[in-house]
Parts: sequence; structure tokens; C-alpha cells
Amino acid sequence: MLNYCKAKNSGVKFVVVHDLSRFSRDWTDQAVVIAQLEASGVRLRSVMENVDETSASKLMRNIYGAFNQFDNDRKAERTKLGMKRSAAMGRFPSRLHWVI
Repeated sequence: MLNYCKAKNSGVKFVVVHDLSRFSRDWTDQAVVIAQLEASGVRLRSVMENVDETSASKLMRNIYGAFNQFDNDRKAERTKLGMKRSAAMGRFPSRLHWVI
């Protein structure tokens, strides 16, 4: 998608995402990709968040990105903790043992 948007004659004006958390779960990746899109004249829009090119929207976009990364990091931490607890109890911490 990025390569297509970057093409000089692509005609793409907007990339529409349902939710910024589905666009990126890492705030630095989000910032880099948005900058790449903007450099190609493409604007990002979200169905669930009201973001545009105003200073307030840019701030909110960054806040959403930080919270999305926090949420993803917390889920990863809880998953790892749960897997360690399962292993300590002698249970397989994943379904990998089922695939043989």
C-alpha cells in the first residue's frame, strides 16, 4: 500500500483506517508511516478517531499511538506471565504441543 501511495501518479489522496490501533501498535512506526504518506501528499483518516492535520489532531494522534503501544505491550507482558505460570504448573503454555 505504501509503495502504491508513494507512486507519483497513484491518485491516492487519503488512506482510511477503521481505528488507529489497527493501523499501528507502535507509536514510532505510526509516526514514520504517516510522515511517508504525507510526503507523498496522502492524508490519513480514521473512522473511529477524528484526526486530521490540525495541531490538536496531531497531538491526539500521537496520544492514541502511545496508548495503543502501551495496550499492546501490556497484553504481551500478561501473555508471557501466563505462559510462565502454566509452565511452572507443568502445563504446556501453548498449543504447539498439539501440532505433531
